[in-house]
Amino acid sequence: MESKHISWKSEITDFVQEGRVKVALLLGHPVDLTWYTEQTRRGCYLFISVDDRDFYLQQIESSCELPKQNFANLLKDEDLVLRLPIKRGDEFGGYKEDPAKAQECMYDWCVEEVRQTKLPGVRGIPGTRRFTAYELFFRTNPDHQIATWVPGIGLTHFVYSHHGTVSEVEVDLAEFRQPGK
Repeated sequence: MESKHISWKSEITDFVQEGRVKVALLLGHPVDLTWYTEQTRRGCYLFISVDDRDFYLQQIESSCELPKQNFANLLKDEDLVLRLPIKRGDEFGGYKEDPAKAQECMYDWCVEEVRQTKLPGVRGIPGTRRFTAYELFFRTNPDHQIATWVPGIGLTHFVYSHHGTVSEVEVDLAEFRQPGK
């Protein structure tokens, strides 16, 4: 299996708040790296927060700009990637074709672990500062994703693995810059 080490930048390029809804335009996400080739470019996403409690991620297929509409209309249950407060075993987001036959922790985000952590070696974050980290799994029959979220920081670790034809991605946060600084 071929392995390659690359740098991948995720950045917030625009931001707006409309009442209880905050929307960030995100250029680049680790999921862009699944099935990576030399021609792979950073995708464009909306990262939406409602009451700093429910967090949604949606890929934008058209132009990479904030939509000019009521952002609450953009919210879809399947795009929910994090819901606070959170505890081990919580499930949210995703999709289940037949909820009556749904398996637990399949085709949605499932909280595997809540733990205290430090982020040593991440530029822009004091190595001794402690954070709460949420490790989430999204499992399907052909693949799985693991995402570690730290409130106030974002995604600090991401894994993608396809169970058939090999495509694997593992990404760790290397640098954090506070917006506006």
